[in-house]
Amino acid sequence: MKKRALHRIFGRLPLIVFLSVLLVGAMASSLARRGEVEGFESANFGSTEEIVSAAIRKDFADAKVEAKMDDVTGMKKWFVYVNNLPPFNVPAQIVYGFGYRAKTLVQIDIVWDLVAANRQNPERIRRAIEGLIDSYSSFDWAEGNIITGYFLGNVDSGSPLRFLFFRGISRQKRMIALLGWPVYAKLGRKGEGVGADFAKLGRISAIYQVNATATDARR
Repeated sequence: MKKRALHRIFGRLPLIVFLSVLLVGAMASSLARRGEVEGFESANFGSTEEIVSAAIRKDFADAKVEAKMDDVTGMKKWFVYVNNLPPFNVPAQIVYGFGYRAKTLVQIDIVWDLVAANRQNPERIRRAIEGLIDSYSSFDWAEGNIITGYFLGNVDSGSPLRFLFFRGISRQKRMIALLGWPVYAKLGRKGEGVGADFAKLGRISAIYQVNATATDARR
């Protein structure tokens, strides 16, 4: 599948686009491939809290940082709050999650707050989403799978939902996912399926996970 197929999904953001679902084993075959996802910035999967703390200080020296225990999962989580994070250049929260058993870094969640920036410059938002998809597509997904353009949950016209822009799971079960919300389902013309309205998009989240099928949590 050619890379431009991805751009067709988002080419009219924030207008209505028609939903496309793509299940591909080796979508990035025509691109320069990178290996498995290793983490985010200077923080690598498998690192201890001490090492990740040093990485955070290196990457986000002026950010507010706090550590919390998730009582449900038993995972220790470090929250980093930054005022401006590329590529959306808006306030963001970065969450570093440490496994319940391994006590090492197993998941990183990044949430960009478009509402805080009043959803300024929709064209820049569109370009940033496309850029992330292109970047994520360049990883080696051979023998894994990719999904793009997919509503999460029951699709009802006018309902706010989460929208999966991209999800890739490698043969080693490492995952990258890019989500946005709220996205509203719109009924297309007869025979054209369901559309997605991104005009009120308020949050974008990227998730990096060391094992998409067996999270290291208490339950």
